[in-house]
Amino acid sequence: MDELFEGIVSNTTSGASETYMKILNHIILGNLKDPELPEALMRSAGDMVPLCYVSRRLSQEPVFRWKDTAGDLQREIRQQGVEAGIQLYKQLEDAGNIILCHSRSGSVLKALEHRKNRLEMIYQTIARPGEEGRSAADTLVQNGFKVELIEDDDFPTAIAKGAVPVIGADAVTEEFLVNKVGSLPIIRAALDAEITPIILAGREKLIQGSVYGDRPRGSQFERIPLSGLKVVVGPQTFTMPKHAAKLAALIGSQETC
Repeated sequence: MDELFEGIVSNTTSGASETYMKILNHIILGNLKDPELPEALMRSAGDMVPLCYVSRRLSQEPVFRWKDTAGDLQREIRQQGVEAGIQLYKQLEDAGNIILCHSRSGSVLKALEHRKNRLEMIYQTIARPGEEGRSAADTLVQNGFKVELIEDDDFPTAIAKGAVPVIGADAVTEEFLVNKVGSLPIIRAALDAEITPIILAGREKLIQGSVYGDRPRGSQFERIPLSGLKVVVGPQTFTMPKHAAKLAALIGSQETC
């Protein structure tokens, strides 16, 4: 398990959702069945809340049930992707058909699968130093979208054209989200231009701020206040701070690290 596991959790190109899905895939394939897996996931989670989420779920089941549990979690995240795509369509109806994406987010890529032929342009940042934005752009192009890959510092041009930031998250608390460095300047610029950014996150990303503590600890992540944003979690959209109590209630129902 060690080499395979380390290869998955140390990959800096994949987003938190994609790392989460890879773990689930290998559990289903029978490649990850060491009884110490939940503990290893918790140790390796760092700032990626989904790994805490799957660790908690696995620790509640005997090893022989893990494949079923992983299958349930896969269906959950796929269903959330469909629901998030519907919500994204609704939120962008009055905001034009140009969006701006930063880094590589599995949540965003899955939601956009359900918006084919409805976007005029996607601006995608390169997301240095890892440059995972390049692979995100390739995936979007392969899925039939018109994409312009831009340098990280060129996001103001996209904002000036009315692009709506659509960004994923590695964690969402009651007051802030955590995402790749470079997200905060994009969010601030959009708010200054009176454009409402949209955050996409599955339930596996939700965590109480008191539990998340002083994270993120990785220098590649940063906190972004939720005020002024729309947070899409599956079939629900929370406009912040108007729906702060509802989002807090949903987050409080989660069991994470």
